[in-house]
Amino acid sequence: MTEIPRFGQRASTPRQEQCTKHPGRPAVAYCKRCNRPACADCAIPTEVGSVCVDCANPSSKRRFRGGSAGNFFKRSEAPVTQVLIALNVILFVVEKIWPPLFQYLAMTPGIASVQPYRLLTTTFLHAGFFHLLFNMMMLYLLGSSIEKVFGWWRYLAIYLLSALGGSMAIVAWVLVEPVTINVATVGASGAIYGMFAAIFMVQRRSGMSTTSILVLLGINLVYGFITPGVSWQGHIGGFLLGLVVTGVYILVADRSRPGGRGAQMKWSALATAIMVAVFSAATWGLLHAAVAAVA
Repeated sequence: MTEIPRFGQRASTPRQEQCTKHPGRPAVAYCKRCNRPACADCAIPTEVGSVCVDCANPSSKRRFRGGSAGNFFKRSEAPVTQVLIALNVILFVVEKIWPPLFQYLAMTPGIASVQPYRLLTTTFLHAGFFHLLFNMMMLYLLGSSIEKVFGWWRYLAIYLLSALGGSMAIVAWVLVEPVTINVATVGASGAIYGMFAAIFMVQRRSGMSTTSILVLLGINLVYGFITPGVSWQGHIGGFLLGLVVTGVYILVADRSRPGGRGAQMKWSALATAIMVAVFSAATWGLLHAAVAAVA
């Protein structure tokens, strides 16, 4: 039997591979959670890849190896997605009760140059109910799938770095239109577009069709371009950084596969630290360039 692939490998299986539950039956896919080969009867298609019947069964004792941090993380298959949605909803309610919260967390490029935490906190604020509703629907649909594939901490890194990428693009646009330095921008859209990018990269790496995700992405991008008041710059920035971060994780998984899961986790953590440092430095440079452009 050939070696079972680890995270990041192609999901298709060679013909000689046999189903774990039904020896003798050819496998058609690897389960994206436990990496066991599954036949046509055992492989259940999902938005990204397939899962076996054991992992799809809520009563199964096997857990996806990427999400184990406390009892909540063990019980839920997408704990970070649930926490992120809850945090967005809570802050939306708090902001309606106490409007000054907007002034403390929203991001304008000018203020972010002295209060850089706003580059991320702004992603948890929303301009209205439907803005929140749409973003949380997309976060649930896209984020849940990505979290199951990458595990909770890599998924969180993709989310937050994509959000940072959206803010970076908004800051960079000040160099084109200096008047936008005092324009406030809120919303999780940059991070959501990072989820689009992650889905695209995983589907492409797994040999799956990317048509549906590209069509959905195209519709959302067009909507952002033609609708007044929508920060299309943040959308593009989040998507681009999502591509980079997801691509790095996939590359690390491919290169570190011979060393086993321990090596993969170590190199993924190192790659995350490097990306955080690089993108933070780039953001700092953009902030100062934006301020200098309007000085």
